Amino acid sequence: MSPLRLSLCAFVGLVALLPFQEPSPRAQAPPGEGGLDWQVGAWVGTRRDAADGSTEPMTMTVASILGGAGQMREIEIPHSGGVYRGFAVQVFEPESGVWSRRYVNDVRRTFASYACAPHERTVEGDRSIWRSITPGRTRESRLASVHETPADGPERWSRTMTVSTDDGATWTELWCDELTRKMD
Repeated sequence: MSPLRLSLCAFVGLVALLPFQEPSPRAQAPPGEGGLDWQVGAWVGTRRDAADGSTEPMTMTVASILGGAGQMREIEIPHSGGVYRGFAVQVFEPESGVWSRRYVNDVRRTFASYACAPHERTVEGDRSIWRSITPGRTRESRLASVHETPADGPERWSRTMTVSTDDGATWTELWCDELTRKMD
């Protein structure tokens, strides 16, 4: 096993042992900086494939890590060929004042190249966008999220992944997740 894979396995194993934690005010993003603590918990919903319109059920679990400085998330999407699994970790970096994110799935079993590129996160109210920003890249990714807290039902969260091959002039949708907070 390569040293990178061994390190990743050890990291994932250690993170899996962490209990859910309430975010610590001192470790979170400062107020107004787009904290992500509302995401912590269990979510259920569907993923729609933009190429053919098919939908599959999905679950997502988000846990606070490092006393609220970040989150880890796991997704599972059962489909006719098995179960797709993904894992992401994101942390607020106080020195730079930005969130950093990394993503890996069970198909490639290596961190996605777009996830290893620097990401810029912008927040506008209940909407946020993660966008890979790497000069000279031929492909960029953008994950747009909308958080809703309706008065008459459970919290909702939609996430749409798009890619661009022309420096962000046009975007092509890959998939869209529609999630609802799981109520126990």
